[in-house]
Amino acid sequence: MTLAAPAHTKIIAAGEQLKTPLWIMLMGFAPVIAALGPRALSFLPAIILVLGVSGFFLSTRKRPLLSVKPLIYMACVSVLCLISSLWSPYMPDALERGGKIALVLMGNGLLLAYILARPIERLRFFPSIFLASFIAALLLLASELYWEGPLTRAFLSLTGKPAEFKYSDLNRGIVAAVLCIPAALALAGFTITDSLKRRAVYGLIFALITTICLLTFSQSSHLALAVMGFFFFFFPYKREWAWLALAMTLSALMFATPFMVQFFFQALPPLIENVSWFQYSYALERLEIWDYVSRYAMQQPMTGYGVEATRYTVFDTAELYQPGNTVLHPHNFAVQIWMEFGVLGATLGSLFLLYLLDAMRTLPELPARVCLASLMGSLAVASTGYGIWQGWWLGTFILVAGYCLIVIKIYAARVTNSDSTAAL
Repeated sequence: MTLAAPAHTKIIAAGEQLKTPLWIMLMGFAPVIAALGPRALSFLPAIILVLGVSGFFLSTRKRPLLSVKPLIYMACVSVLCLISSLWSPYMPDALERGGKIALVLMGNGLLLAYILARPIERLRFFPSIFLASFIAALLLLASELYWEGPLTRAFLSLTGKPAEFKYSDLNRGIVAAVLCIPAALALAGFTITDSLKRRAVYGLIFALITTICLLTFSQSSHLALAVMGFFFFFFPYKREWAWLALAMTLSALMFATPFMVQFFFQALPPLIENVSWFQYSYALERLEIWDYVSRYAMQQPMTGYGVEATRYTVFDTAELYQPGNTVLHPHNFAVQIWMEFGVLGATLGSLFLLYLLDAMRTLPELPARVCLASLMGSLAVASTGYGIWQGWWLGTFILVAGYCLIVIKIYAARVTNSDSTAAL
């Protein structure tokens, strides 16, 4: 596997007309926005969509076409969240939360439907814009970490809040930037034709990522980098057995999670409690949360307790490591799915992952590496860090998925001259 396109491959001719619509420019600048204000990702994909649709209508006086598949999946998740209020002990709260989740999912998810339907000609300047923005985002994050947040403290002062910098303030932005790495490496590889410039971009990216990793306390980012590195560089993409083994492993883990985490809570604390990396990552606290949420979920295993049930539940816990008997979310997507939707949710979630893996398996090797590494990195973060329904986290998923689709489309037009998005 090589990141660079062979010299004889056809690249779009320089004399052809170039179009760079505003929505693509904003899509390219999104890494900087994520670094400076990651909470904006809650609505940024929807803003990009509105700009794209408005620009298309104003220039053509026609309604843009949208791909149906992303809308179907977003609608299915939204419906599941809403109908889960029927079996939730907290029906009014579940219905309200389900409505908000559906709004975020459908509003942001429409961007994926729009990207899939856009012709490749409108994406020609995207690699340059995105790579420049991505490197700028890494520089900003590294600078903030090294100089202890001058921009963060300045912003807090403007808003009237205490100008106290905490390294954790940057964790969301770092996670969003890290998950963009596979797309950035691939775009640099097959769009920068000069080998010296290409290697310089690789070197700068790796230097900045290394700096950020050494300075940040975001263990979710460390974990995501390790997972993405393996799947991007070492996963045997051309072997059918590897895809089958990965699919079976993910499905098994989805169903085994509530039992595994209870075992881990009993077995792991004596082994890791004195290891600093695990102390900084709040591993013992996470293990206790996973344990008591899983035990509670097993009291209603078929359907769970409805969307966002964790935040309204008082749990049975000895509070050995995590103080309090309530928590906003379990900090693990599989535990949260079991808590909210039970076996039904685990089955649907497993089927969705299997569909994604099967679609990726049919892609050319480089786009497949980008998509799988991005997916596995996202799952790594979702397994240890954030609640799956947090608005900025949903927006991050949508944005990273959008970058993967753009990589597929650009690769198809510039290297393979084929339609690689047909399976998605």
